[in-house]
Amino acid sequence: MNIFERLLLSREVTLREGEITLDNQRVLMFPVNFIASYTLKLANNEAEGRKLYEIMKKGMYDFSIPIGKEYGLSYKDFLDRWIKYNAFAGWGMVEYKVIDADAAHGFLTYKNLTLHLYLKSKDVRKHSDRLLEGIIAGALSSTFKVDIDAVETQCVCSGNDVCVFHWGPKDYLRKEFPGLI
Repeated sequence: MNIFERLLLSREVTLREGEITLDNQRVLMFPVNFIASYTLKLANNEAEGRKLYEIMKKGMYDFSIPIGKEYGLSYKDFLDRWIKYNAFAGWGMVEYKVIDADAAHGFLTYKNLTLHLYLKSKDVRKHSDRLLEGIIAGALSSTFKVDIDAVETQCVCSGNDVCVFHWGPKDYLRKEFPGLI
């Protein structure tokens, strides 16, 4: 059984009359080139990129909070669910490593990250993904119930096999990855 069938059977996803809901919240699907064009436009505009980051962080936080409340999920259960949603939505395959749950930091690796593979196919060799960093930060902020930020430290656009996003409190990231946050 594929991920879509499992989510439908578990009733985490419903389809009806032009509406897709994921955990009782409406979602949209976009072609990858729409999102890629937008992220590329912001790649050279740090101020606008930071705005996008903050919007995505708040949006994902607001999306994630009801899921945690409704299901009473532990951080591990929430992250496992989030991994399923990434696969369902076509973002790619995510693996996470929580380095320190009490200090709330760790990293995620994305294999087959659709957006970055598309950009690489268009000869983008360096990419700073404020959109996905914000999504990760918002989801993990709701999960750990502290303000989390995220920064991409490796990317397939730069020749790596996977994309890696480190996450944690801003002070931690500034210390560990100076110049990236």
